[in-house]
Amino acid sequence: MTSTSEVLDLTRLDQAVLRVYVRHLLIFPFPEPTFRNGAQAALTAGLLAVLRQFPFLAGTVEQTDPLTGAMAVRYPNSVDSGLVSQLLTVNELDDDNLQYDTLCKGGVPPSRLPADVLCPFALRSHPGIDDPYAEVLTTFAKGKPIPVFAAQINFILGGLILSAYTHHSVVDGTGIAKIYQTWSGHTRTSSDGMNIPEQAKTTGLNNTRHALDSLIVDAPTMKLPEFRYPGDSVNPPLRDGPYRLSAKLLVFPALAISRLATSLSLITKERISTFTALAALVWCQITNARRAAMNEKGIQKTTLGIAIDHRKRVGSLLSDDYIGNCANGMAVSVALASVPTSENMDADHIAPVALALFNGLGEVDLDWFRARLLEISKQTNYSKLMLNLDTGNGPDIFITSWMHIGADDLWAIPGTAKTEGGKRWLCKPTAIRKPHNLWEGGMQILPRRKGHAAPFEIPLCLEGGEMERTLHGLREGNWVERVIDA
Repeated sequence: MTSTSEVLDLTRLDQAVLRVYVRHLLIFPFPEPTFRNGAQAALTAGLLAVLRQFPFLAGTVEQTDPLTGAMAVRYPNSVDSGLVSQLLTVNELDDDNLQYDTLCKGGVPPSRLPADVLCPFALRSHPGIDDPYAEVLTTFAKGKPIPVFAAQINFILGGLILSAYTHHSVVDGTGIAKIYQTWSGHTRTSSDGMNIPEQAKTTGLNNTRHALDSLIVDAPTMKLPEFRYPGDSVNPPLRDGPYRLSAKLLVFPALAISRLATSLSLITKERISTFTALAALVWCQITNARRAAMNEKGIQKTTLGIAIDHRKRVGSLLSDDYIGNCANGMAVSVALASVPTSENMDADHIAPVALALFNGLGEVDLDWFRARLLEISKQTNYSKLMLNLDTGNGPDIFITSWMHIGADDLWAIPGTAKTEGGKRWLCKPTAIRKPHNLWEGGMQILPRRKGHAAPFEIPLCLEGGEMERTLHGLREGNWVERVIDA
C-alpha cells in the first residue's frame, strides 16, 4: 500500500532552536463586512497554494526520541482544501474592545490583542501543547504530535486580524517572511483568475534540508561563549522573591535612530547601522535602570543575545525556497562600568557599547557559523542546549529583528482596501504584532515598512521599577515618540 504521508528529518540546527511557536498577528482594515466570504475564500486559496509549495507546513512535528530530544515532521503527500480548512479557521468577534479604528488610534497596543481570543482554534488546548494558547515552550511531554502551522481569520469591527502561528523548529524568521510573501502573492494571482499550482514534488527534500549539516566537516573546535556548558558560572537573580512585570511597546522615530547611527559612526570611525545603534541604545538604557540591583548582587557585566541569519554566508548551499532554520544566537558582553549613566546617556558615551556590538557582529563569518554547527552536533540532547544568557530576573537581554517580515507584502483580500482606481482589492498590513504576553528581557524589532519615515517599534517586558526608569531615560533624551501598553 502506498504511504499517504512523508517524513521531513529536521536538521541539527532545527533541533537546537527554541521550541516555541512564532506568533504573528497581521492587521488589516476591513470596512466592507459583506465581503467576509470573499476574504475567507481568497485567504484559503492562497494558503492552499502555500501548502502545496511547502507541504510540510501542513504536517505535525513530534519528538521521536525522548533521550536525545530529536524531532521529525510527518506531513501528507497530498494537500487539499479540506486540510486547509482545518489549519485556517474563522473567528467572528463582535467585541467593542476589538475595533479596528480604536486599535489604530491607540497604536495597535498588544495589551488589546489577547492570546486567548486570537490563538488559532487548531492550537487551542491542543492535547500535545503544554499551555492552552501555544505561548510557552513546547516540551512534547504529553507525547502527542503538534501542528507545524496554524492560522485564523479574525473578523473584528472594521478590521481583519490574521493570526499565523509557525513552529520555530521547522521554520525561522526569514522562512516565515517567505511564507507571507508567498501567501500574499497567491491571493493576488488567485484574484486574477490564475489556477492554484499543483503539489510540489518532495523528492530530495530531506537532502536539501540537510545541506547545512555538511558545514561541520573540518569545522574548528572551540568552547563558544554563547553556549552554557556544565559548570559555567550563572548570575544570581537580580531580585529576591516575586516581582511585578510591566510590558510596553516603545516607538522610536526613524530620524532619531538614523541620527544616532550617524553620530556613532563618526565617533567610532566604523559604519554603525540603525540596528546596532538602536540595540545599543536600548541595551544601555535597560542596563542603567538595573545598575543598583546589579551592584547589590555583585554582577559586573551584561550580555546581549542577538539572532543572526546566515543565508548570505552560505550562498548557493541553500535553495531560494529553503524556509528552515538558518539562524542562531550570538552573544556580546560589556562591563557594567562601560554603560553610561542617566547623566551622560548620549552618543559619545553610548559609542563604546555600540563599538562592542559592531565588533561582535563583525566576527560572524562562515567559519564562525560552522564552529557553532559543529558544537550543536556534539549535543547528546538537543533540547537541553541553552544560550548563556540570564534574561529572566537577570542582567541580560535578547533581541531579534523582525523588520523585514511581511510589512510590505501586498495582499488581495476582498473587503480590505481598493487601489488601482477602485478596480482591485490590494492592501498591506496596517501593523504586525504579537499577542499580549510577558517575556522578560526578550525583544523584537517589529516589522516596519521600507523607507526612512517608518518608526522602529520594540515590545519590551521588564520588572516594573526597571521599566519606569528605562522609560524615564528614553523620554528625557527624546528617544521615543510614543509608549503603548503591551
